[in-house]
Amino acid sequence: MIQLTKPYTYYTHVDLAIVNVPNHIALDSTKIDLAFEVSANGFKLWTYNLSKKKVDLDFDLFEEKPKEIMINTEDVKAIMVEEDMFESKSFEFLTDKLSIPYTIKDSKKVPVISRIEYQFADGYNSLEDIVIRPDSVLITGSEKDLSKISEVFTSAKKIAKINQDLKGKIALENPGSSVKLSDRQVTYSLNVQKFSEKSLEPRIEVVNVPDSLNLSIFPQKAKVSFLVSLEAFEKITELDFKTICDYNKRFREEAIMIPVLEDAPAGIKNINLTTKKVDYLLVKN
Repeated sequence: MIQLTKPYTYYTHVDLAIVNVPNHIALDSTKIDLAFEVSANGFKLWTYNLSKKKVDLDFDLFEEKPKEIMINTEDVKAIMVEEDMFESKSFEFLTDKLSIPYTIKDSKKVPVISRIEYQFADGYNSLEDIVIRPDSVLITGSEKDLSKISEVFTSAKKIAKINQDLKGKIALENPGSSVKLSDRQVTYSLNVQKFSEKSLEPRIEVVNVPDSLNLSIFPQKAKVSFLVSLEAFEKITELDFKTICDYNKRFREEAIMIPVLEDAPAGIKNINLTTKKVDYLLVKN
């Protein structure tokens, strides 16, 4: 049992937090556990409330040296006295100076990678990929930390049955506790349109046929299906496609060639060339 008039010596710690650290400085730690000794009678110890104290130290209080910042523990003591934690004569720190190593932060710009998964409702689609703005962010940290980071990801998100334009905000995942991002969130958008399936039969062109040969093929047209926006539905025709068979790549024994869709118009999706082979008949001129 503590006697109120008897002198005691008590060892405890204070939690120091360094605040307002400049953006270009990376401290090894912003939290410091600093030991000190309290000497007082039992009554004073009781009034002091010896639960662990917490003190914020502004970065400007430290002396900045090339590789470390320093502060006299007497300056810390003065703050604690000013905040009525203890009387000046009743406590002393066990060290005269406090030093914390630091490094100068580097920065670099890295791309933002979307982790948004999305699916369209029946009859809807988009001619574009989802757009992220900004598409890159500035990351700041030590050279060692930054060397490990080549990209930053959005939070994971799933969106289903989309039938209208998308727009929203999404958080970025911080690649490390010692790294700071210029943006904590980004916006995403996606233009969505009503689509319909369309089928056409462009004429098949055979290339690399010797002049001495007359070549007949069947079928003479290929079947192509695709998705197209309602706005462009009537504008897309057979003439917008180019389907070829290469005589040099024919299969002689089977007398067939494989059609290839060499060109297709912009603004369509899910193109499918349903004609898989073309029979041919050779006649010498």
